[in-house]
Amino acid sequence: MTAKQRHSFYNELFNTEIGKLVVLDLCEVGCVMKPTFDINPQASSFNEGRRAMVLHILKHIHKDPNALYAEILRNNLETRSEEHTSELQSRFGISYA
Repeated sequence: MTAKQRHSFYNELFNTEIGKLVVLDLCEVGCVMKPTFDINPQASSFNEGRRAMVLHILKHIHKDPNALYAEILRNNLETRSEEHTSELQSRFGISYA
């Protein structure tokens, strides 16, 4: 596979709506915006390997990790807000039917 083909394939896959969600998930589990250090040296090495793979993907699809991190935070806040609202509605017997 040539570099041009690889770039094209990565973009075709990861620039879909589902692909973008996968990239965001990979950023979260791949330690892109958090430390990879662990007291256990093997765990640190494992985390660095995860991070390297995600950064490799980001390089091919031309995504800025900082912009993705902001998107992750927005998504987490929205999800938590919906969960919190739902929990409050359940607790207080509120129904919007």
